[in-house]
Amino acid sequence: MKKSIAFTLAETLMVIGIIGVVSALTLPNLNSNTKDIEYVSMLKKTSAEIQNALDLAKDKYGDYDSWFSSSATFAQNSTVLGERLSEYLLLSKNCKLQTNQWCSLSTNATSITGSTINNSNYDANSNIYKFLLKGGTSVSCEQGWIILDLDGPNKGPNTMGRDVFSIELSDGNLVFYQRNILTAANVTACRSGSHGICASWVMEFDNNDYARCTGLSYDGNTTCK
Repeated sequence: MKKSIAFTLAETLMVIGIIGVVSALTLPNLNSNTKDIEYVSMLKKTSAEIQNALDLAKDKYGDYDSWFSSSATFAQNSTVLGERLSEYLLLSKNCKLQTNQWCSLSTNATSITGSTINNSNYDANSNIYKFLLKGGTSVSCEQGWIILDLDGPNKGPNTMGRDVFSIELSDGNLVFYQRNILTAANVTACRSGSHGICASWVMEFDNNDYARCTGLSYDGNTTCK
């Protein structure tokens, strides 16, 4: 008769315990990486939608720079931008210049390095035009800049460079800096909350790995992997 081989209860419990420990260590990182991949995809999709809206608005209203008046207030020029942009986007809510309406961040965002981004409480700013897209993304418009909170106000990490991005406008176009600007020093600035750099990196290299490792540069490592 062949002798059967089986694990004892103690051995089985030990294996289950080891699997549990490994899962506890790896699953949070997997979930974080998956969410970051979603943010990259959302940023690229939303940026394309906004650029299309800007192009349509320029066709209707003429040269982008002619939209604004030097004698107008900051709030008035932000309203012009917001109204003409939102005309060609699908909105779920339009807060315009109203404050405390949950159309944008109601607390200051943080940087990837953990510092507070001052004056990023856009929901309380009556000079910034704010609305929510159908998909839930918050859009804050101020003359010269678009600020996106990809997963909506007060959801997600509220971190500049992960779910929150500032993108410069010039001549009615979203500005994504050329790759030779994306040096290691500027990626460090991105991690500290510098406007525009993080979004440019995502659009150029299709990742936001700067959130997980340092020393990335257009002419060196462009990913942590």
